[in-house]
Amino acid sequence: MSKINLNMLRELKASKARFFSITLLLALAVFVFVGLKATTPDMNQTMRHEYAQANLADAQLSNSLGFSSSEITDIQNDKTVKSISKGLQTTSLTSDGKHVIDIISIPEKISKLVITQGHQPKKSNEIVLGEQLKDSYNIGQKINIEHNDDLKSKQFKIVGFATSSAYMKKNNLGQTNLGDGKIDAFAGVKKSSFTNADPNILQIKFKNLSGKAYQDKYEYALRHKVTHLQNKLNNLSEQRRNNLVSDIDDKINQAQATQTVLSKQKALTSNDTALQTLNNKQAELADQINQAETQKDTISQLEYTAQSRGQFSVGYSDMGSDAKRITGLSNTFPIFFFAVALMVSFTVMRRMVEEKRVEIGTLKALGYSNYKIASEYYLYAGLTSIVGTIIGAGLGLIILPKVIFNSFAANYVLNDVYLTWHITPVLVAFVLTLLSTVFAVFLAIKPLLAQQTTVIMLPKAPTTGKKILLEHLTWLWNKLSFSRKVTARNIFRYKGRMWMTILGVAGSTAMLITGFGMQQSLNKMVPVQYGEITHYQLLGVFNNKAKNADDYGKK
Repeated sequence: MSKINLNMLRELKASKARFFSITLLLALAVFVFVGLKATTPDMNQTMRHEYAQANLADAQLSNSLGFSSSEITDIQNDKTVKSISKGLQTTSLTSDGKHVIDIISIPEKISKLVITQGHQPKKSNEIVLGEQLKDSYNIGQKINIEHNDDLKSKQFKIVGFATSSAYMKKNNLGQTNLGDGKIDAFAGVKKSSFTNADPNILQIKFKNLSGKAYQDKYEYALRHKVTHLQNKLNNLSEQRRNNLVSDIDDKINQAQATQTVLSKQKALTSNDTALQTLNNKQAELADQINQAETQKDTISQLEYTAQSRGQFSVGYSDMGSDAKRITGLSNTFPIFFFAVALMVSFTVMRRMVEEKRVEIGTLKALGYSNYKIASEYYLYAGLTSIVGTIIGAGLGLIILPKVIFNSFAANYVLNDVYLTWHITPVLVAFVLTLLSTVFAVFLAIKPLLAQQTTVIMLPKAPTTGKKILLEHLTWLWNKLSFSRKVTARNIFRYKGRMWMTILGVAGSTAMLITGFGMQQSLNKMVPVQYGEITHYQLLGVFNNKAKNADDYGKK
């Protein structure tokens, strides 16, 4: 080992505190920067992994009467549609009135359920509940459902629990006119558990969708295809309404014609029993006509709806918005950490070179080249950058995404975050750490090595003393103690250190204030919104299409 390398090892050993302080400071800055930059991609990748595992549909089509086979064929033949999965869905209230449940037929290929405990239903009276109800029910227990015309049974045996990428939230899975107005959970049963054979839910996968979930090009293409499909559904719903109304009109016309015949028969008979029979038949026909007119009113409200992932999947848009918030935070918050780290390490590295002035002059006098002398300090600075980047990036890629994801995922039924490696933020962080250390050494040692050896071997001459502003204010200066006069002179004598200290303290204080400010702002949002801004306890919506109380809540 050469003498110069041995000297560097001695310097590392002698200045361990300095080395580790700079390294840890850089590691902290890299930790925050890399961790925040990695969090958004990791959150998005985690959600994409969930969607891929369940094969989440790109869109969902629904109506209240169910889709006919001809309509399904028409949709399947659309140029944008890749595949369709047919399903049944109804919303029901438990008999005890505690929970409102969205009950769906078990999907086979698209938007599949992931069984977390137990097994899928094998009989029509078996059911799997969403993880939202895991603390309220047990496997083997019976769950009673209020009378629902869409279901054959009122009682189901719980055979398992499941998660669904279409129902990711732990509560408030949607709005309904049952119970307290909020859907609490979902459940899955066999298709044979439903009374209706026509599917009222179609899960759609599109062709040629570019990009991935949460990417702008994917979301744009998805909206475009959903809009195209909605236009097709509008035509189908109009045809369906016209056909149904036409059939009902035919029945009404037949009933009215029969009433006319009965009226003529009544005019030709005088038998009281026969007249009573004819009157009863006319009353029955009148009831049938009234029921038919009511059906026409209901049919006029029939709508076919196409929804994208962000609309039918509860939590899809929320998780995307949460990830975007972290992106905004990652572009601002790490600036404070890096600013403090860069200033401190920059100052420390320059001071280290200045302290070794005489030693540098001695080495130069012994015949060592400028490159050999400078390499010791460049290597020292580079080593702090490398070690700091490795420690900070390693912890940032693993710890911070998990902590942030778990805090956001507290309201969702999700697995742990799916970690990935991100080279770009690590390289950017490494370049910044090099600038704060190696560049500082460069600025300090280059002009020093350019001087004559005899000058470098002598201690640096102190700067010429100058009066500071306070000294001109004699009435104030004379009242200061000696130690305070020295402190005041040093502050203005070493302006670089002064500004580094001021900016460092200011940056650290700004981070503390920002953290406390965010905490206070978030804590105050709900009390202010629902205590000072929103004062109502009930919201009523008028449905101008409703003809009777049974139509309440229908669109």
